Amino acid sequence: MAFVTKARISLILLLCLVDRNGCERTGPFNPAEALVKAKNAAAGKLGPDVKTFNVLDYGAKANGKTDSSINFIRTFKAACNFRGNAMMVIPKGDFLIGPIIFQGPCFNPSSLIIQANGIVKAQTDLSYFTGGADDTDWITFQSINGLILSGTGTFHGQGAKAWKYNDCAHKSHCVRLAA
Repeated sequence: MAFVTKARISLILLLCLVDRNGCERTGPFNPAEALVKAKNAAAGKLGPDVKTFNVLDYGAKANGKTDSSINFIRTFKAACNFRGNAMMVIPKGDFLIGPIIFQGPCFNPSSLIIQANGIVKAQTDLSYFTGGADDTDWITFQSINGLILSGTGTFHGQGAKAWKYNDCAHKSHCVRLAA
């Protein structure tokens, strides 16, 4: 039986990715404050001071067939560069994306929130995974001080569809599949 590479966000995932040489936050990362914000985001209880940046507003298609990578990047950049409290929203629906680097520093006074309620699927065409740092990364976060990932969505790597391209059992010098 083939296993599907799937990571379910059941409640709240809290990440703190720190770059000591370039973050523009106004203070140190506060895990307790971030946890409260994550719980509020999951419950839909954010105040009016939080501006939402919805991937649909930046052209993403929730049909599971159209590559929305650039739309996710544009949405993230807008939220990251906003000088107030911000939340990137991935609504319900199926979104197809190739390799993405979400790169800071972000200019928000508090941790950037990513609210993922949809299904984000990886490209199964391995030609999308060439030219990156090591040609294997699907989603990368860099130089971000405080990131809250919340929601009921799924990040689906679609491993079973890509595994057939893995020829490591037959070649001693094989290419690692995207992670």
